[in-house]
Amino acid sequence: MKTVGIGLENLCVPCRAHCSYCLLSSCRKASGIDYTRGKELALRLQKEIKALRPDLSFTYYIGYCMDTPDLWDYIRSCQEMRMPSKDFLQFNGLRIRNEQETEALVGQVKAAGIQTIDLTFYGTKHFHDAFAGRPGDYDFLFRILMAARAAGLFVQISIALYQTNREQMDDLLSQLSPYSPKEIRIFLPHTKGRGWNYRDDRITQVDFNRLSSRAKAHFSRLPHFTEQEWLENGEWEIPQKRILTLCPTPQNIDALEKMSLAQIISFLEGMDDHFLAQNLPLPELAGRYGNPENQQLFRMRDLHLLWQQMYLRDHPDIYDMHDESHHFSIHF
Repeated sequence: MKTVGIGLENLCVPCRAHCSYCLLSSCRKASGIDYTRGKELALRLQKEIKALRPDLSFTYYIGYCMDTPDLWDYIRSCQEMRMPSKDFLQFNGLRIRNEQETEALVGQVKAAGIQTIDLTFYGTKHFHDAFAGRPGDYDFLFRILMAARAAGLFVQISIALYQTNREQMDDLLSQLSPYSPKEIRIFLPHTKGRGWNYRDDRITQVDFNRLSSRAKAHFSRLPHFTEQEWLENGEWEIPQKRILTLCPTPQNIDALEKMSLAQIISFLEGMDDHFLAQNLPLPELAGRYGNPENQQLFRMRDLHLLWQQMYLRDHPDIYDMHDESHHFSIHF
C-alpha cells in the first residue's frame, strides 16, 4: 500500500462533553503531550518532509477539543505551516459559556483568521443534551450560531443520523435554518470509537425512504447501499493508499523525538503493514462477516470498517490501526 501522507495528532486538550458517539472515545481528560512540545515535533517533521520526502503531505492538529489557552498560537501555527485547517475549527465540546463570553470567543476566533467552524448536532434539545452527555449543550451551540452569524463567521452543521433520532430531523432543520448556516450535512456515523456501541442503531433503507425530501436534500451524496446490496454487487473498493498518523503520548514522546523522519515513517508503515498482514482481505471479510439480509445503509468504507472491527474482536491481540486515539492509519 502506498503511503501518501503523514500526520501528527496531539490529544492535549480535554473535551468538556461526553458524547455517546465519539470517534476518539474521549473521557474528559487529555492523553497527549504538552502543547509546545507537540508543536515543536510537528514543525520538525514538516521541515524534514519538505526537504526529504516532498511526495508526502503533512497534517498537524490538536484535540480532543479547541478549548485551550494555546488556541491562538495553534491557529497562528497552522496558518504559518499552511495546514488545510488553517482557517477552520471544530467547535464542539467547549466549556459552556454565557452569551457575552460566547460572543467574545467567536469574535476572537474570527479576528485570528478563522473563517469556518463546525458544530455537531444529535437531534433536538433533550435528545441532543442526553447524547452529548451534558445539559445545556444544545442551547450553547445555538449561542455559538447566533454569535457566529453576528460576526460574519461561516458555520457548517454536521448531524449524526440514527434510527432513534431520524424523526427529529425536520424539527431540527427548522430550528437551524433561521441562523443561515453555510452548510448542513446529515451523515451516517461510522463505528470508530464509541460509534461501535451504536452499530445496531444505523438506519435502514426503509428508514431513509421515510425521511422528508427536506432532510434527504442535506444527506451525503456519497454512494450508500444496504449491506445486502453491497454483498450482491460484490465489486469491492480495495484501498490502495494510506495516510499514517503519529499520536504522541507521555509514554512514547521521548522515543519519538529521538527518531529521524525515515525512522518514524518506517515505524508507522511497519505497524500498518503488520496490521494488514494480520487481517483478512476484503472479499474474505465479506464472506465471513457479511450479513446478506441486512437492510442497514453503509458507505463501502464504513462497511469494510465494521467487518474489520468484527474480525478484531475475534482476534483481540491485533493492534487496531483504525483506532484514532493512538497511532493510526486511514486507507482509501
